[in-house]
Amino acid sequence: MLVREQLAALEQAQVANPPATASMDDRCKLLQRIKALGPAFSSTLMNELFYKDFRNRREVASYCGLAPSPWKSGGIDREQGISIAGNRRARLKAIELAWLWLRHQPDSALSQWFRTRTANAGGRANASPSLRWRAN
Repeated sequence: MLVREQLAALEQAQVANPPATASMDDRCKLLQRIKALGPAFSSTLMNELFYKDFRNRREVASYCGLAPSPWKSGGIDREQGISIAGNRRARLKAIELAWLWLRHQPDSALSQWFRTRTANAGGRANASPSLRWRAN
């Protein structure tokens, strides 16, 4: 009897609060408002990434496999780049989105920050400060 009551309560809760499919469509439409994002790109992002709720940007980076992977041994401290341990499709779309942003939003504050940061970096734009002195 207890299990039946609990199942009935769950069914009533599901009827009262239907799944968030409408909000997923709304999120997809908001993504499409960004210049250069079409329906295929935004639906892939929605299916691979934005169906989850993240608390901060670090959780998003970790889920995509874009989190840094430091290596420390004794006095040696090196940055090895991104970890690539996350969702491959989400990571590919996030990287593509970053390049699309730079291409189609060149005057945004984020694009200007990136260009300023990487202006004199050469091929090692994200090298840690401990590695930069060896490149020069």
